[in-house]
Amino acid sequence: IPTILSDIFVTNSPEYECAMRVYAEILRQTSAKSSNPTRRRTLKKRIFESSLANGAIIKNDVNKTKVAQIIFMISTGHIDRNEYHHALPILWTALQICQSIGDKHEEAKHEIEYNQSDTGMLMADVLRKIGYVYQMEGNIAECLDSYKEAMVIRRKILDSALGMQQDKTSQRCVQERSMKEFISEVADDLRQLGKDQERLGNYKEAVEVYGVVFKLRIEQHPDPLHPTCTPDQLDILSDLGRVHEAIGDAKGGDDAHYKLSIQNFRELYKLRQNKL
Repeated sequence: IPTILSDIFVTNSPEYECAMRVYAEILRQTSAKSSNPTRRRTLKKRIFESSLANGAIIKNDVNKTKVAQIIFMISTGHIDRNEYHHALPILWTALQICQSIGDKHEEAKHEIEYNQSDTGMLMADVLRKIGYVYQMEGNIAECLDSYKEAMVIRRKILDSALGMQQDKTSQRCVQERSMKEFISEVADDLRQLGKDQERLGNYKEAVEVYGVVFKLRIEQHPDPLHPTCTPDQLDILSDLGRVHEAIGDAKGGDDAHYKLSIQNFRELYKLRQNKL
């Protein structure tokens, strides 16, 4: 991983050297592979209560956001190799560093500067990646919580940026386009989670996830009949219809879920006919 990073970051910079020390410390703390929930919670608490961000490892003269970016990049290498037991503590550490920057700004009464900074954007990306790791592990509750936190931060960034820009028209277009792209990516991730749960026969969980995706699709494009509305924004209706039908079958002919299934399929058919 350090070899890959050397092509992206300046390897002799204080931030790079600092990130490598932090990475070594994380590996030391997580040397034992474990998915035990109690051990996980203990490790997470230790990371968020540690002095990594403010102590001897990360000095005040380094750019903490860059350190967090490097650590975030390291986590993606572990994720690509399905090493989620390593990736999650690394992501928690990147998040903890970002939060320490936010706390510092809040103490200085500069919350807007923090919300609009690269740190806020990075924090949202880290939370989204944490959600993805939980998704791969099948931890639905933690997955949804992480994605929701990421969305909250991105919305704050959007609102703050729009409030501070003089040229509201052009900046609004740029910021809103960025936000819609983020919403689309989160919705795509969650839809895959819903499909995974549906395939496992966890229909109740699938309905919950698909419901979140449906709300995100509406936020992404409130008008499903608009020419720029993609098929993905309509397919979620098919997902909801299909899973409600499966629940109805599993319950020996549950009329309530059959009605919900028909309702979703009818809405999908109507929208597709209107788009022709």
